[in-house]
Amino acid sequence: MRVFIVRHGQSEANQPGERWRYGQAIAPNYLSMKGVLQSERAGKAFADFIKGEHRPGRKLRVFYSPVKRAEQTMDYFLRAGGLKPKEIRPDGRLVEQDFGGPEMVAPADYAKVRASGMWPYPDRQLAKNKDEAGWVDPKDDIQLKPMTEADKKFLDALMTKHNPDHPEEHWPTGNWYDAVPPSGESGKHVLARVRDFLNGPEMALDKQDEDVVIFTHSGTASALKVAMQTLGLPPQDERRMLNSITYMDNAQILRFDSDGQGRFHQQPFDSKAQEVTDAQAQEAQRQEAAVVRHGDRPKTRISNPMHLTDFESRPRHAGSAHSVG
Repeated sequence: MRVFIVRHGQSEANQPGERWRYGQAIAPNYLSMKGVLQSERAGKAFADFIKGEHRPGRKLRVFYSPVKRAEQTMDYFLRAGGLKPKEIRPDGRLVEQDFGGPEMVAPADYAKVRASGMWPYPDRQLAKNKDEAGWVDPKDDIQLKPMTEADKKFLDALMTKHNPDHPEEHWPTGNWYDAVPPSGESGKHVLARVRDFLNGPEMALDKQDEDVVIFTHSGTASALKVAMQTLGLPPQDERRMLNSITYMDNAQILRFDSDGQGRFHQQPFDSKAQEVTDAQAQEAQRQEAAVVRHGDRPKTRISNPMHLTDFESRPRHAGSAHSVG
């Protein structure tokens, strides 16, 4: 078996200059035009890789995080590559890390929130009643809670130095593995749930004639990478590995091959295949806008962000046994 891990393409919320947030609570947060192009290029590169091997009959299965940006990435990836998996399944264990209170606050507002002493927490129970996947609309479904002293120290650490693509790099003490955001989960928790996914019956890691593609998020992909490298081994080095991980770019693909004895080893894959320049994304956006303005066709990549025609038979979010609230 081979396992390919794909991070979602650039989303609206992580475009430069946006008041982005991160984590599970961003809804709906569709892909940007650059994210669409990245996903399509990654899909074509993957399809070229598969076709170049001339191994007919090898089966393809797909798992994805039921968060919009990951689901869209999967759709554009599969369509661009002309890929027809035998199975497409959402799994809530593949969602991004729950960052708790911080995921409701844009970094530009950290100082204001710190001065107020109140966290705007996502109300996940309310969200469950409004959206089958259980994701929170940050404009509506929040509740304010007083910060504890630990909360204040955590936010102070985030304010000291911040990487918008990888906020986990600057958790207090730099220890993503152990540090728990207010009402959130640590890297250790994420690692536990992706291990549960990998060892579950859905993955069936003993099938040697299959390829599996997993569409997920930056933090979760990092945990998957560590989990893949430590399958069947004592977890004594997982803290060091998780805290020193190299994070993935948008729509980047990682490849892991089974040795047939329960171990997986990372193998090379073109890490630049999905790259798109800002100028290319802007030109594609201009062309899309012209199409909409002149009515040349009723639906475009952006106005119709979900291409579901080829995949209507796949399980829906509500049917997932592992949805996260």
